[in-house]
Amino acid sequence: MLLTVLILAPAALGTGGAAWWFAAGSAVLFFARRPWEIWLQTWPETDATARAAALALFALGLGLGAVGLWVTARPQTAVLAVAAAALAALSAYTESDTKKRGAVAGRVAGAIAMVTLLLLQVEAAFGRITPEGWGLAALCFVYFLTSGLRVRSLVRARKVEGFRRVSLALHGAALVGAAVAGRAGLVPAWSWLGFAPGFLQAIRILGRGDGPVNTLRMGVGEILHASAFIALTVVAYRLGAS
Repeated sequence: MLLTVLILAPAALGTGGAAWWFAAGSAVLFFARRPWEIWLQTWPETDATARAAALALFALGLGLGAVGLWVTARPQTAVLAVAAAALAALSAYTESDTKKRGAVAGRVAGAIAMVTLLLLQVEAAFGRITPEGWGLAALCFVYFLTSGLRVRSLVRARKVEGFRRVSLALHGAALVGAAVAGRAGLVPAWSWLGFAPGFLQAIRILGRGDGPVNTLRMGVGEILHASAFIALTVVAYRLGAS
C-alpha cells in the first residue's frame, strides 16, 4: 500500500517539492515498524539493538516530516500529516498484536492512512487537494479494499460460505464504478483497467478449493496485482492528460 501511493502520487499527478519530504519520512517510518515490534514484544527484557534502531528511524522519519511541515507552513498540511500518522500507527499496532492481526478495523485504518498520505503529498505539492488528487485517492482506497477481500477470501474466510461470491460482486462493482466515474469525468476514462486484473483473480478464486494457500505465492501474486494497478493507473492518467 505504501509503495502504491508513493509511486502513484508523482507518476500520475506530478507531485514534487515539499511532497518529497513526506514521502521520504513515511518510508523511513515504515522501516521503523519492525524494530518497534521487537522492542515491545521483548519488553521488559528490552532488545537493545531493536530499541536503538526504532528510536533512530523514528526520529529520522519525524524529522523529515517536520521539514515538510516547515516548508509548507499550512494548517491543512499539518492536519493531514497527523491524521495519516495516527491511522498508520493504529494499523501497525493491530498488526503487531498476534490476537488482533488481520482485524478488519486495523486493515481499513491502514488503507485510509495510505489514502491520507496520498492526499498529503498532493496538498504539499500544489497547495490544495486537486480534483485529480481526490479521484486518485478514491481509486486507491477501492483498490486497497478489493485487495483485502481477495486475501481474506483465500485465508481467513476461505471456508465462509458465500464470501467469495460477495468478493467477486464487489470486485465487479469496483470495475463498473471506475468506468462510470470515468464517463462522468471524475477520473480518467481508462481508470477501470486498473481493476481488471483483480476482477479476473476474484473469478479464479471463486473456483478454488477451501484448502490452505501458499502464503508466499499469494503475497507475490498481490505484489504483481499492485504493480499492474500502478502501471495501468499511471497510463490512464497520462492518457487523460494528453
